[in-house]
Amino acid sequence: MSTTIFATGWGFPFKSPREGRKNDEKEYDVTITETLKMTVTVEAESQLEAEQMVSDNWRNQEYILDADNFTGVDFKARRRTRSRDMER
Repeated sequence: MSTTIFATGWGFPFKSPREGRKNDEKEYDVTITETLKMTVTVEAESQLEAEQMVSDNWRNQEYILDADNFTGVDFKARRRTRSRDMER
């Protein structure tokens, strides 16, 4: 399961997009992806059936992943580009 949030906390330096920006600074969209993992043991006739059973149970909220299942975080920055519509 992945979650994407906007980086305004966690101790990162943060300035308002317009506040105090120097002319040479660029805007970046940073995607934060958190990974949660849980291993579930089931009995099934095939790998596909086992995955389907766990998928169905997860959709029925029989497995709830939370902070205890956290295994990592990834940060990906992409330079923000202006569309032609925004320049008009």
